[in-house]
Parts: sequence; structure tokens; C-alpha cells
Amino acid sequence: MLGLHLEGPFISPRWPGAHNPEHVIAPDLKIADRLLAAGPVTYMTVAPEEVGGLELIAHLVARGVVVACGHCDADAGVAKLAFDAGARAMTHIYNAQRRWKPRDPGIAGVALTRPDVVVQAIVDHVHLAPETAYATFLATRGRFCLVTDAMAAAGLDDGTYALGDRTVRVEGDQARLEDGTLAGSVLKMDAAVRNLVALGAYIEEAVEAAAGVPARLIGRNDLGSLTPGGIADVVVLDDSLRVRRTLVGGVEIFGG
Repeated sequence: MLGLHLEGPFISPRWPGAHNPEHVIAPDLKIADRLLAAGPVTYMTVAPEEVGGLELIAHLVARGVVVACGHCDADAGVAKLAFDAGARAMTHIYNAQRRWKPRDPGIAGVALTRPDVVVQAIVDHVHLAPETAYATFLATRGRFCLVTDAMAAAGLDDGTYALGDRTVRVEGDQARLEDGTLAGSVLKMDAAVRNLVALGAYIEEAVEAAAGVPARLIGRNDLGSLTPGGIADVVVLDDSLRVRRTLVGGVEIFGG
């Protein structure tokens, strides 16, 4: 396991997404340290505009944790301070965060212009319109990161599933709470790669967005590329970019 990503609990009560608002709390260094001590937490999504948010980012970075901003209502000014404090990524851009406006670009607008920030996107054509996803890719080539945000229902039939203590209804490509709020996705990574290529990206760029960029973000330059002597974790795709073989450490786990 590469490490745990805690998407919360230090997020904005205005933008909880599918998170249970009862579990959203203000930034707290002592609670953060307890969470870090509970398991291999290497990555955390934080709302920087909350009281104590910038201090929490600096604290986590000092502890070696990769910090992303997301589920937040940060304006451009706070966003710049957050990235200056060491936050290095934007969690699923445009979703569950302050909306981009021409005179109020918010945290998304800042992330698009910062060459030191990795921009993550859920390219399932549900969370983002195809044009939005492709425009974001064009603006952030080389630091655009595909994420699935998939819940446990990914790969299963339509139906009702649990996401923590929340009930999620899956229909087709969409996973939603009873009130219609998007609740993660059922996107698989090979589909995200196919979608990005279909929008106009070169296959090499789409694979880099799925493997190389996230590996570098978490400081694992030994992953995400095919090099002599490297770790032989390999997914083999056919001409239609569908999975045919999977190897882990050079051992075939799945063969089509």
C-alpha cells in the first residue's frame, strides 16, 4: 500500500460533497497528529480557508504529508497562501469547491496558473463536461492528474450501496446520494484514460496523467514509468485501451 489519503475531516462545511457534515471539523493540529499516528497517512485534503487551515498545511508538510486543497471555499488570495505554505495539489478540480467566476477565480483559478500544483480531475463526463475536462488538461499539461474518485460500487451493477454511513444509488455512470449529490464515482482508471484520449490527448499524455504525475506527486519516482530495473507493475492495454493483462512485481495477476 502506497499510503492513505484522508479526504477530510478538515474540510469546509459549505462544500462537504457526499461527506457526512456531522464528521466535518475545524483544523486541529492535535487531532491531525492522532490521525497520522493511527496508520500510514501520507496524503490529506484540507480546506485552507478554515481557521487554522494554513497552520495545519504547514504542520502536515513538516511531517512529510502531501497536502491537497479541496472541499473548500478558498478565494484566490487564500489559495496562493495555501500553495505557498506547501500544499501541492488540487483535489478533483471544480467539484465540491468554490465556483470559478471571471472576477473570483477561487482556488481552481489559482491552481490552473501555478506550475508547482498538480491538478486532479475526474474525467467521467459526469463530474465535468468533456469541454471542461479537456480545457483543464490543455492548461495544465504535465501536471494534470487523472483520479477516479471511485466508490466500492465501481465495476458492479446498478443498485443501492453504502459509502461509509451514507446510502448511494448507482445508475449507469452516476453515483448519487438520495438528494442527488454526486457521491464519488464508478469510474475505472482505464476508462478515464480512454476518455482523455478521446478528447484529444495523446495516449502518452493520458498514461502520464494516470501514472507518472501521481507517482511524482507522492514522491515515488520509482513508479509510474517503464524503465530497466524498475518495479514491474504493468497494465497492458489493447488497441481500444482496454485492460488485457495486469502484472504486479512482474507476476501476472490478470490475463485476458
